[in-house]
Amino acid sequence: MLEHKNPYMAQIDQVMLTRYIGECTRTSVRRNMYVRVQYQDYRLSSPSVLENLNPNSYEVEAYYMPSDDIQEVYIFQDGIYVDSCPLITPYNEATTEQTEQDYQSYTEQAKYVSKFDKMVKEGKNGLSKVTIISNEQIIPAVVSSPSPIESDIQEEEPEFDTESYLASARQLAKSSL
Repeated sequence: MLEHKNPYMAQIDQVMLTRYIGECTRTSVRRNMYVRVQYQDYRLSSPSVLENLNPNSYEVEAYYMPSDDIQEVYIFQDGIYVDSCPLITPYNEATTEQTEQDYQSYTEQAKYVSKFDKMVKEGKNGLSKVTIISNEQIIPAVVSSPSPIESDIQEEEPEFDTESYLASARQLAKSSL
């Protein structure tokens, strides 16, 4: 088909062709870096692609042309094209046994990781480092109760001693540290 195609024909859009006549697999973006299709990993082109995904949803559909050697998959989310993901080529970690291809594979993966680290450091995509909140900041927010609901039935409620509760909560928090 490709050998005898009309030279005046419009260019074939590989993404759309794969979507409509290829295979589809539901998968998810793992470790903010790759998707797994047919027991192989395919890397996102850039960490900024994560911004194109729906919030709190890393579930995607991966489309590919069935063959023994799948080199690239195209991911969609809710019918919208997200990214083209090339195959992650494994590399040999032993430096004495590394070939030029191993070195290139490592460099590609290290570039992606450094871009992701830079994105996290800048605070993009809502990703940030975990911070520890002290108990003194949490306890007053927990103790404050919502306004009581008024009803026609008058019931007497036992009086709540806030000071003794706070004191016991602080003691418990200090003992757990």
